[in-house]
Amino acid sequence: MTTFKAYRTEFCVFRLAIFSVLITFSCHSLPPSQPIESDESVDLRRLSWQQAAIPTELFGDWYTEGELDLTVKLDTLYVHRIRTLIRSIEKADNYYRIIYAVENIYRAAYFRNLTEIGLQAAYTDSSAGDIQGAAECPVTSRWYTLTSTIPWIPAILPGNLPGNWHIHDGNMEIAIAGTNAVVDGASWTIDSVQTNRHVGRLLLKAGNGYKSLYYNEVGDYDMEVLLVDGKKDMQDRMGNIQGDWTKVYRWWDFIEKGNFYPGARWSYQYFYKQYIDQVFDTSSPRDSIARIESLEGRFDLEVLSNTISGETGSLMLKATFQIDTDGGKYYHAKKDGTTQVQTDSSWSNPGSVKTVQHEIVLENDTLWFKTSEGKIFFASKKLRSRVNVNYLLFLHPIDFPKEGFPAGRLILGEILFPYEEKPFKNLYNNDINSEIIWVLGVDIVIQGQLTNNYAYFSLGTGFKSVNYHFEDNDQRIRFGRGEYHNPYIKDTTFKLY
Repeated sequence: MTTFKAYRTEFCVFRLAIFSVLITFSCHSLPPSQPIESDESVDLRRLSWQQAAIPTELFGDWYTEGELDLTVKLDTLYVHRIRTLIRSIEKADNYYRIIYAVENIYRAAYFRNLTEIGLQAAYTDSSAGDIQGAAECPVTSRWYTLTSTIPWIPAILPGNLPGNWHIHDGNMEIAIAGTNAVVDGASWTIDSVQTNRHVGRLLLKAGNGYKSLYYNEVGDYDMEVLLVDGKKDMQDRMGNIQGDWTKVYRWWDFIEKGNFYPGARWSYQYFYKQYIDQVFDTSSPRDSIARIESLEGRFDLEVLSNTISGETGSLMLKATFQIDTDGGKYYHAKKDGTTQVQTDSSWSNPGSVKTVQHEIVLENDTLWFKTSEGKIFFASKKLRSRVNVNYLLFLHPIDFPKEGFPAGRLILGEILFPYEEKPFKNLYNNDINSEIIWVLGVDIVIQGQLTNNYAYFSLGTGFKSVNYHFEDNDQRIRFGRGEYHNPYIKDTTFKLY
């Protein structure tokens, strides 16, 4: 339902003045409408009025020739968009009377022929200082017809509506440009753009056929839509659009908005670290290892060639890793009362440069790494927020299989646009149980995997940063007793920024 907020406090005096003018000069300021002469033999003041509740049909917004005239709520009445308080509700025969007030100024409105879509209203010619006085005020001899139908009025095409939209690739593909729209491959002319002040709709025409595309909450990256055949008005009397709304996402051409053209080049700081702490045997002696690997340096990406045209072609990219810091530590110990160090070593390698060339081919709107092992997914050519991309392009060359990369060369993360909130996916299975151990003990289990992979992407520039984090845990801390299984922590991170 459309609602209208009360004017701010500082406008109360102004509002009261307007209301007083309406009262002083009778009801001739009502929106223009063809009045209906009342039955002058009926003196509404002399009917047998009884206290009543507001009928359900009366709630909501009421219009006179498309202009909002009246809004009825539980305890408030908006008359010409001026907020008043309902002081009395009465019923006599098929008439209703609502006495309303602003401060100490009281007035009455009468209603008849009430249905879900229409009614007739009449107003008192003067005001009073209380409820009883308002009930005795004379009534205009004219009734005005109001309808609950919220009108569709002409509108301009929202600036952020043109573009390409879909649920996902091939599902409800919508392209809007100028005076035309393409829906799942069929071309339509935009016959009109309308709004009911709640949502908007495009009336689409092709030959003698029509479709109505309702849209709402149009944002930079997504919106809600409802697509129906014909010109049927899907709104109820409260202005709500009936039907199954669907969220669609704006998409762009990945190659174009990523600036993947010959000669394009990007440079980043590069960081990689892997930490593993694992117990192999919890019996005596306890056998465990800890290992750390880390890399730091620069990463450069360059487009060597681009033959993509239409739905086919390929990219040739060169990834260069200039590593300035390459080091790590390995610690192996056994413990049985005392710690027996088996290995305690560290290393630091000199700087190095490694170059990898990637051939990426386009097939069926999807970009694939072409490798000796076959094709590996890289990205969809239809770029949108929260879609997955393979971070293999940004990973320092390693041999697979490798701890920290459970899917091997398929290293997926989401694309985000600037100012979007980064995701956080916690897949831990936390189980906390209490049991009596000596006095009171607690089992704390941290078991499962955590991922937090995302890349920020700037339209027209390309990747701004890439973040990969994978953590695998199997830990159990038992207060009062030792651990009874082989716990581990495996944490892998790499990032470009």
